Amino acid sequence: MKVKLQKHFFETKEQTILETNSFTASIFKYSSGIEAVKLQNEIGYIIVLPYNGQMIWEAFFYGNSIKMETPFPEPVKSELFGGTYGCYLMHCGMNAMGVPKETDNHSPHGDTPYANYKNAEIITGSNSKGNYIAVTGEYEHNIAFDQHYIAQPLVKLYENSGMLEVSMKTKNLSRKNMDLMYLCHINNKFVPDGKIYQTLDWDADHMAIQEIDQTTADQNLLDLFNRIKKDPASSNPISEGDYYDPEIVFFLRNMKTDQQDNAHFLYVLPDQSAYYTYFDTKVLNHGVRWIAYHEDCHSMGFVLPATAESEGYTAEKSKGNLLSLGTNQEFEATVFCGVIPHEEADQIIKKIAKINQK
Repeated sequence: MKVKLQKHFFETKEQTILETNSFTASIFKYSSGIEAVKLQNEIGYIIVLPYNGQMIWEAFFYGNSIKMETPFPEPVKSELFGGTYGCYLMHCGMNAMGVPKETDNHSPHGDTPYANYKNAEIITGSNSKGNYIAVTGEYEHNIAFDQHYIAQPLVKLYENSGMLEVSMKTKNLSRKNMDLMYLCHINNKFVPDGKIYQTLDWDADHMAIQEIDQTTADQNLLDLFNRIKKDPASSNPISEGDYYDPEIVFFLRNMKTDQQDNAHFLYVLPDQSAYYTYFDTKVLNHGVRWIAYHEDCHSMGFVLPATAESEGYTAEKSKGNLLSLGTNQEFEATVFCGVIPHEEADQIIKKIAKINQK
């Protein structure tokens, strides 16, 4: 089943637009005027912004929101990165992403985080993982004599699951080769004393910390930076008093994988439920960890799967981390992310331990 959305469908009052035995899809407008689609299953829901980057603004399962906490209670219209900042997941890319340096001319994390989508749909279907309901859309980026590509994100919500299947497909429509960078920016809520399990060694070779400006950093940040640069494992777990202000970023390198080339990352909460992310490292062979914990932001981006690290176009090009798409070539990446109950988390902990023994 497919429902093609139109902007005039959306009103301030939430209204159901599709309903099955397992799912409900409803639409509404925030007070800011931004359109939203709510997909709900038996244990929770997500809210997707169909025309604003196809962000997943909210993810709420087992009675709790799993997204980062910021001063933005709802999305607002802004063309500035950071002008509306509080989502669970955003797509970053596609010609560039990361924090631009002086030699870069792209915006933070590229064109797609707040891209204006003209087309959006709700679809239902089934596959080997079960029945699902999904939101998808299409964004065309077209700059005369330069960049021209189509971006098509898709998020699937399955029956009885707090895990999402999130994909991004991009096709180069230009007559020129297209430089490609992509990062799936997953912003989980920071929970004090949560513990990370990962198919990655806890050392400086595999967890390279991004340098900070030591001339402007306060002493607390300097002390934290020097401690975890030397011993990344000392950042796990993080207690309530350990402020990461404004942020700490790790580059996750040479991840270990299962037989399907998937890397696995788990953030176990004090109640033993867990945020969980896994992805195919043949496609997304880099990871970024972004931690912000202070009065303005509680976020544990314990893994942001990516095609490159997040230091901007020029820096990543110098590292050899850019991909290239020829005319009409496509790129597609899929990430599985969300929350699982403690019984499943116990099994993933064992799986990660087994992978790490290789």
